[in-house]
Amino acid sequence: MNSTDHENQGNSDELFAALFKNAATRTRAPADDEARIHATLHAEWRQAIVRRRWRRLTVGLAAAASVVLAIFVSTGVFNDPPVQTLTRTVASVVKQSGRVLVGTGATHEAMQQLRAEEALVSGMVISTAYDARLALRWLGGESIRLDENTRLRLISATDIELLNGRIYIDTHADDKQPHSTSELAINTPFGRVQHLGTRYMTSLTHVSVIVSVRQGSVTVTGNNEQSIATSGQQLSVSSKGKVSLAPIAVFGETWQWVEEISPGFTLDGRSLSDFLDWVSRESGHSLEYASAAAETLARGTVMHGAIDLQPMRALKLMLQTSDLVAEVHTGVIKIDTE
Repeated sequence: MNSTDHENQGNSDELFAALFKNAATRTRAPADDEARIHATLHAEWRQAIVRRRWRRLTVGLAAAASVVLAIFVSTGVFNDPPVQTLTRTVASVVKQSGRVLVGTGATHEAMQQLRAEEALVSGMVISTAYDARLALRWLGGESIRLDENTRLRLISATDIELLNGRIYIDTHADDKQPHSTSELAINTPFGRVQHLGTRYMTSLTHVSVIVSVRQGSVTVTGNNEQSIATSGQQLSVSSKGKVSLAPIAVFGETWQWVEEISPGFTLDGRSLSDFLDWVSRESGHSLEYASAAAETLARGTVMHGAIDLQPMRALKLMLQTSDLVAEVHTGVIKIDTE
């Protein structure tokens, strides 16, 4: 090796030392990787000596520096930490019928059959097929039901995006405690649906969103306007922003699908009056006792087991084993002794 080579060697060592010294302000690559990078770049630099004159050394070193940067980026030295999508279990499956698909993709092809034990997490899409329904228990205790041909996305612990179809929510507030702590909201293209201690149904098509309220009150906010519906009212907001309000029965055919996917009732240790309250809540019928004797008997009768029938069918079956009878008329269940 002649004196010029020694001088070039010294200069290159100093330059590479300075180059790696400047890169050291960030997390360095592992020692073995750094040594390989140094050796590779050193060899390339020596070849540049042969091809180029000394006056072009600056250009060669600039190219070498870009190679170092590329290698450091490819090895993750300069990379930001990977962004992690945080997911949270927001609901569990209580009851399902028919074909229900879940997934995180945008198409049906990316979805799979829902398993009964599967955790439902934020970011997940749920889709019910024709003649399929689903009942969920939400994180905050709310009962949520999906009708057939319904598709929605679980955004977070407080937000659901309804893409199409019908969804029913029961916050488990009642007339004695009408204000629920539930902050769950339904997002639609035509407005954000929020409730205050409520049982209600939200239906979405490509032309409107319709909110039907069984109990409590619901607001729909969109285009900087807020509309409200209360018990026995149906609020409709069209794609053009037209708002209309109309009366609606809180029982009957409109709500039949909600009863069909009812989670059922656990009888063990509960009174017959508890069961009757459940039937009233699930069916939308109000409950009345024809006499004090009938109410006392209902409160004093303790039951055992569990029942998984539609509420009105369950009512007929359970009263056959008691000394009480029920008369159902125009949205009212009246209980009396035989």
